[in-house]
Amino acid sequence: MGRHQISGSLFFPFAVRRWTFRALLLLVAVLIVSAAFGLLLSASETTAVQVDEDLAQYWRTTYDILVRPPGYRSDVEEKYGLVRSNALLEISGGISFDQYETIKNLPGVEIAAPVAVLGFWNMSLHVDIYPFYPLPPGVFANVCTIKEDEGVRIHTHTSTQSFASSLFDFTHRPDLLRNEQTIGLGSGLVCSFDYEGLIAAIEPTEEEALVRINQTLSDGNYLQKAPLKPEPLSTILAQSGLSASGIQAILESEPHKEIFPIPLLVNATTYVSLTLSGEAWQLQIPPDAYSVEEILKRGGVQYVSTLPRQSLWARQNVTISKELLFLQIPATSGLPHPEKLVTFSPIRYRLSASPTKVNALAEAIPVDSTGRRFREKVERPIALRLPYKLITQGIFESEKLKYSTEELTAVPMDLYFPPTAILRYDENGVPVEPKVLMPTTNADGYLQPPPLALTTMEAARLLAGDDCISAIRVRVAGVDRFSPEAQSRIEAVAAEIVNRTGLDVDIVVGSSPRPVLVHIPGTGYVEEYWVQKGVSLTTHREVHRANYLLFAAMLSVCALFIFNTTSTTVAGRIQEFGLLKALGWRGSDLTALVLTEGLLIGALGGALGTVLALGLAKALGLVFPLGRALLILPTGILLCLAGFALPALQAGRVSPMVALRQGEQTWRGRVPRWLGVVGRSLLRRRMRSLLVAGVIAAGAGMLALLVSLLVGMRGYLALTLLGRYILVRVSGYHWGMVGVMMAVGALATADVLLAGVLERRREIGVLKTLGWRTGAVARLFLLEGAVLGLLGGLAGTALGLAVYLGLYRSLGIGLLWAVLAGLGVPTLVGVLAAAYPARVAAAVAPAEAVRGE
Repeated sequence: MGRHQISGSLFFPFAVRRWTFRALLLLVAVLIVSAAFGLLLSASETTAVQVDEDLAQYWRTTYDILVRPPGYRSDVEEKYGLVRSNALLEISGGISFDQYETIKNLPGVEIAAPVAVLGFWNMSLHVDIYPFYPLPPGVFANVCTIKEDEGVRIHTHTSTQSFASSLFDFTHRPDLLRNEQTIGLGSGLVCSFDYEGLIAAIEPTEEEALVRINQTLSDGNYLQKAPLKPEPLSTILAQSGLSASGIQAILESEPHKEIFPIPLLVNATTYVSLTLSGEAWQLQIPPDAYSVEEILKRGGVQYVSTLPRQSLWARQNVTISKELLFLQIPATSGLPHPEKLVTFSPIRYRLSASPTKVNALAEAIPVDSTGRRFREKVERPIALRLPYKLITQGIFESEKLKYSTEELTAVPMDLYFPPTAILRYDENGVPVEPKVLMPTTNADGYLQPPPLALTTMEAARLLAGDDCISAIRVRVAGVDRFSPEAQSRIEAVAAEIVNRTGLDVDIVVGSSPRPVLVHIPGTGYVEEYWVQKGVSLTTHREVHRANYLLFAAMLSVCALFIFNTTSTTVAGRIQEFGLLKALGWRGSDLTALVLTEGLLIGALGGALGTVLALGLAKALGLVFPLGRALLILPTGILLCLAGFALPALQAGRVSPMVALRQGEQTWRGRVPRWLGVVGRSLLRRRMRSLLVAGVIAAGAGMLALLVSLLVGMRGYLALTLLGRYILVRVSGYHWGMVGVMMAVGALATADVLLAGVLERRREIGVLKTLGWRTGAVARLFLLEGAVLGLLGGLAGTALGLAVYLGLYRSLGIGLLWAVLAGLGVPTLVGVLAAAYPARVAAAVAPAEAVRGE
């Protein structure tokens, strides 16, 4: 054979003319790697697109920035980047109107909606128990029972009120009506109870732009942004329904002839579960005691309470309805007007140090030993010196805002809704049936209801002074979709607010409610939804970082897998290359031959892998842009050429004497024990063993890194509602990646072990002639696969954890799962991958010991 004829064979590659089992196996390997690489690209793209779509949909909150006076963040909020759910109504002023105007006029501010908590107005509500009038002469009583449900317990209060009918004979003793012992004069049987309603102020224009509150009106008119002017007292009184004589009496006794009308927008929903039941009775008065004087002689009210009675009427389960409130709110404050505004201090929290095993984050600090009072009463003088009158101008229904504190991107909206609080454990940390806590009329209790009524900021300024603003909710202009640039724009506005005003600023855009377990002494452990700041930005960064790391790990596994397969393929043809060298082939010819084979196999495997990846991506509904798909073919070719590079150089250096070599060395001396046999086998093929361990280590490292990422991401994402939503939607792709990568690792391990069996047939035959049983030979290769898997797992797990810790610098008990997975799974894969090679090895006959290669 001439040299030119031999060299000319490069144009008809040896691998094509003499296709072997090893070449087919390598083609399948490149096909699998290319398809797996393509699926990883597709899954990563799908994950990134899906997460970005979710973040774009749920990123924007009702407002972007929450501005509060300094000093209102608790230690728990500071440490964990939280905003408690009742952050608006716990502040009774601290921001001035000048600071508000500064914020409102900043460039980039679209909406600046202030809130001013004015205080609680005490109202005495009346419910008729007996509907028939006039009453006959006599003495009557009504028993009133009030039940208030706070979710975990029901508080009951019963009172008895006695009334003398207007027709009862008392006209000759009018002084008895002023006697403390007398029975009250009443026009009917009525149950009365006190109700403290909170009133807060808003800027009507800004509030409408923020929450569209005008759309929730069910009656009346919305608040108007206009200066309040005093009106003639006579005009206000003429609208009150009083008689002319009554109006004249008030005008003569009141030094002020003008009054400020304070407009109110009343919330139709009170969120307080209070029911009232009453029963009317007529007392059976003895004929000899049928006079006021005689009743007083016999003990007055105490005597009356002992008399027999006859039931007249009963009224059950009357709730605080909007009709009941709307009829009586206008009379809650008139002449004289209260001289002080009554508010309550914020609840103080500390990091939980409860002795129970319940992992509570915070603990509420009560202000007394009863455990029911958590707020101190705060009184402020009213700035307005003129009388004022609360006038209901309109009625709105907060339920129509369609807002829930459990939405994925909820922010504190306690101006309209009570915070969600669910009892999960009792005081001893024992799980209980979940119960929802409800606000009560107890203004210093743990949960307060939303404001009963809203007024204007102008009214707040008149009543509470210039620094009455409690918080400002800011929405930034020109931001319509999530992006790091949009986040930076909002952060710039927040920084400018701090620089100009010195107020505390919380960026709540991109936040999400986080379930926080709070220990409430006297109640138990309650789950609340506080706001975790910066969830969207962190989620975006974490998911994309995880995809980049997995992409790099996948690329490493693919490269090592192909390099291992090509090395094994070339190593099995050493004698063939030696024969070609003996026939006159030059080393460069053999190198070119091997590289040409690699180019063809890489091109064919990459093309088939591209088609397979596109088909699988379409079947699975994954996003796979064509530009990304076209990367698979050149990637497969480059990986294959890179894998063939070193074996090609080794093929060029093969000595012609290799063609005369027969088989491998046989064992000398006694057959060692299991570990010795495996150890010698691995050490004798050190480079190949290291390569196999490297392939397994790459897969194990990727597995450990992925588990660490998922544990870390799950630990972070599971903290918030938005994170849980995203975790459920994207984590399946990540586990699919793990499955593909471990399959590639198993194939690589099986390939190497099978190549070892084919090369060691003579050695196995020697073992068979020395008395080794078939099962013992099979166990030998299974143990070799387990050792390779364990060694690769140790190296890969260490590498994967090192990468994770270097990036995140966080340790946790969850990383133990990464260690167990990084060691256990590769070992199991090594055993499973060795199953078929072990079977082939066990079938080798003893005659192979004397058979030539």
